[in-house]
Amino acid sequence: MKVQPLEGTPAILDPQALQGTNDMELFVYSNSQEQALLLARLDNLGKGASGAAVQNLELMLGLNPRD
Repeated sequence: MKVQPLEGTPAILDPQALQGTNDMELFVYSNSQEQALLLARLDNLGKGASGAAVQNLELMLGLNPRD
């Protein structure tokens, strides 16, 4: 997980920026009303049942499993 530096106004987040990384980025924004906005960008594909099945198959075949 990476926490990005404080920004003044939210930027446009590229939804494919973390594709294939199994990573997450946190963005913190503030405004003049002393409020904070927290945004998270996450690549979680492969973390469901299909990802577990692939990991189990790799273990059964003696391959190095992915994280």
